[in-house]
Amino acid sequence: MDRLASLQTNLRSLGRKIAEKILLKSLPPLTLMELFLTEACNLRCDYCFVATKKAYKRMSKEVAQRAIDFLMRESRDEKEVNITFFGGEPLLAFPMMKFVAEYATEKASKLGKQVKFACTTNGTLLSEEHLRFARQYGFLYLISIDGVEEVHDKYRVKADGTGSFKDIVERLPMLKELQGWLGARMTVNPDTVDRLSESVQRLFEMGFNQFLIGVNSDVPWSKEAMRTYAKEMRKVWEFYQKKKREEAPIRIVEFDEDLEERKRKLCSVWGCDAGQTRVAVSADGKLYPCARFVSTYPDIDGKYCLGDVWRGWTDLRKRMEFMAGLDKRLKCQECKLAAFCAGGCPAVNLHTTGNLYEPPPMECHITAVCVALLRRKAKTERLT
Repeated sequence: MDRLASLQTNLRSLGRKIAEKILLKSLPPLTLMELFLTEACNLRCDYCFVATKKAYKRMSKEVAQRAIDFLMRESRDEKEVNITFFGGEPLLAFPMMKFVAEYATEKASKLGKQVKFACTTNGTLLSEEHLRFARQYGFLYLISIDGVEEVHDKYRVKADGTGSFKDIVERLPMLKELQGWLGARMTVNPDTVDRLSESVQRLFEMGFNQFLIGVNSDVPWSKEAMRTYAKEMRKVWEFYQKKKREEAPIRIVEFDEDLEERKRKLCSVWGCDAGQTRVAVSADGKLYPCARFVSTYPDIDGKYCLGDVWRGWTDLRKRMEFMAGLDKRLKCQECKLAAFCAGGCPAVNLHTTGNLYEPPPMECHITAVCVALLRRKAKTERLT
């Protein structure tokens, strides 16, 4: 009987392994990996979701190599893969950045693939060496800068409590000379939103060309702050249209979208590429759906670990949660904008509403504002 029970157990285990292999082949290949090179940072930004991580945590060469090997393997027949250097502040681990770039490029070449890199930095440590390295590997640094000095320094402070705006500004001439095109990653908070359009215009005058405007949806937004956001985004849109007519070097991607194309892309879809074609690797080699899940939120931290770089995927059930469709967006199904929306950031949803599939009110408001502006754009184009 013991031998029979053992045989049955082994058969069930074998059946699970076969089922997992079949399931893995049906899932989309990985094309993007976010590498947490370090959790250390020279700033203490109030809203940072990595703010209370451990500064001593740094990625080892072994973890980096195994992570890249995993990406190359899991990308399957895809000819292009993407690696984002993440932190903390990635430039604090610059030697590891160089190691990763060299190893990944060589590995990709042997497999007939191309690897592209990206990096968002707080900009306070940038040097000529960093910029020449980026040029060598064909990527541009995206600078985290929230707006004019008073807005930026309200949250993005150094360890001694002083603002970091001037540290970025003094590097702008070098950035314009060696990089040229400058992207600004802006985070908008309820108490700074009234200066959003002013900040975009001022940063453009300072030499920034592209704007990625993100909202801090982890905090509550009052109805008044939401109305202010809509008003400020309309001002940004008007400024953008004016500069585009002047053929100025400026870009805000969401304003360039076609409304019907957005609908075709998002209809019956939920979520972003987190856990689907994207994975994040923590400094100690654990796999997560995206960088936001390598977090310190008590309701998220560690609960969505999908595996590690040594064993690969170990929790396909959790990964499958990110493959769900519109049927999981129960509160979104009756929304008139559901076809234009992907359902918000899964990590923000989980943190704010306790449900991966239910966005907080501000995320819905962002979609409504964006759709209204795209409709306004379409109407303007018809009239002209």
